[in-house]
Amino acid sequence: MRKPLFTLFAVTLLFGFTSICYCENVVSLKHNPDVVSPQISVDIHLSGGKGVAGYNGFIVFDATVLKYTSAMMGDYLPGGGIFLRPFLREDDSYTLALDIDGETRFGMTVALSVEPLEPEGDSNILLSELFFEIPLDFLGDFVPTTYLRPGAQYWGLSVIGEAPLSVEGMPIATDSDGTLATLTFEVIDPQKPAFILLPGVGLFSSNDEPLLSTLGKTSITAVLSQENQAHPTDINGDGVVNILDLTRVASVFGQPVTDANRLADVNSDGEINILDLVRVANDFGKSTTTPSFSIQ
Repeated sequence: MRKPLFTLFAVTLLFGFTSICYCENVVSLKHNPDVVSPQISVDIHLSGGKGVAGYNGFIVFDATVLKYTSAMMGDYLPGGGIFLRPFLREDDSYTLALDIDGETRFGMTVALSVEPLEPEGDSNILLSELFFEIPLDFLGDFVPTTYLRPGAQYWGLSVIGEAPLSVEGMPIATDSDGTLATLTFEVIDPQKPAFILLPGVGLFSSNDEPLLSTLGKTSITAVLSQENQAHPTDINGDGVVNILDLTRVASVFGQPVTDANRLADVNSDGEINILDLVRVANDFGKSTTTPSFSIQ
């Protein structure tokens, strides 16, 4: 694979160019609902793709609200190619992960090939080239003023994908619709809106030449709301199982089940007895309020 140049300045120029061009390759950010709160998952989606053999996707988010946890290659490119992304380790630090030739390599520096393909080139990519806090001087290039707020930390995250090579040794280009990559974030501050931005995506042909692209939906904002879910041991429905629920059951202990006290029959066996008290005691301290996200 020819080494891509993904410095901050090059990405800035690329995004400024692609955002004003129109072609068939329409890239959008889409919410992926297949993730349970308090996580948010988004797809970098390509519609009307023509001759796409590789990409460099760039995401911006507020690191005081969201924590990046993972990225997966989407279904647009054939399997077995190259996928490079930041990787969250068990010790809560990040490194690089590179899928190539069916093998995953890890390291703060990842080598894309055994030998540099350019005489003066370097085939290594550093974590800081793909995952970094955006300098204040460049925030205006990536973050609209409506998303700026005091105390925020705006981070940029890149993922790189390339199709497997054909028998001629060139990445296989695809004409289709599909997902380039899926990224997942953990919500660490549910009190603030969580936004994820797509300033731009670089698309490449099988000859490693840039393709024109058009940006569709470029932002997703998630607002956390709390919904009380029916829970049998939360007798009074206040969102938490506590001494008040135990007292409710104890106050009608041994009484026949009626419309007035039926909630105290926690296990719905037709009796209010020790089994109901045990059920409440086992859930003591649990919250019955479920977080959910409104996605815009």
